[in-house]
Amino acid sequence: MSTSGTFKISLENLADGARAPEPGRGRRAAVESDGPGLRTVIEAFAALPALEAEDAGARILVSISDRRIVVRSAGGRLIVEEGGSFAGATVDEIMERLSSAAPASAAGASAGTSASARGSSGMSAEAGSEPLPASSGSGRGRIWVFAALLVLFPVIWWASTRPATPDGVEWEGTQDARQAILGAAAAHYASSDEQLMVDAPASRLVVSDKLGNETLATSLRVGRRAGIPVLVTEAGVVLEVGSDGSLRLNGETYQRVPSPR
Repeated sequence: MSTSGTFKISLENLADGARAPEPGRGRRAAVESDGPGLRTVIEAFAALPALEAEDAGARILVSISDRRIVVRSAGGRLIVEEGGSFAGATVDEIMERLSSAAPASAAGASAGTSASARGSSGMSAEAGSEPLPASSGSGRGRIWVFAALLVLFPVIWWASTRPATPDGVEWEGTQDARQAILGAAAAHYASSDEQLMVDAPASRLVVSDKLGNETLATSLRVGRRAGIPVLVTEAGVVLEVGSDGSLRLNGETYQRVPSPR
């Protein structure tokens, strides 16, 4: 699968060419790349230790035409986010997704780009480029819609202006500490309207309506706020892990319930 066109790429918390995580580096200005250069960057990112990339908050933000996607690592695999949803994807699936967004005119512009302006990764700096906004994405297979958060939880939609870390949250620094919190929280929960399930091995939260119909699934990060363990969704929603075994969100309490058969 060949992907033509000119892409804008922004690396976040990554070294040049996405060859290593760089925690705290932040998001770089967007640069231009052709299809082969983009594949090289994504393949380098895919080869990184998954946990290190996830802990660093490393991401690749890609823009072409009116498309915006984010590639990150979660649960030991690549996750592609776009248009309010996300799913696991391989490098080939990501490139195939982007090939459908590459207009013929973009291919011509790519051919006219000076080769000397590109580095070994096929990328060229674009002066004054604005960083791409954070976004979500869809992929093959099962897709979950973050828009459900607008109905289920009284929170602001995950937009480009959201902070990288919710106010007051400090991320757990070790895998053992994160797994300990996830393990303690792994259970089914319910309120009057929703059911929640924390999947510790996958670092995932699944939300269902009161009839058990799944409405949302999102990856989780683990931290503490004012000393209290918290689970944070991709949309920045913070759930406190209560000492009584419950989950709490903005005054709403989700009590543990027996696992459904």
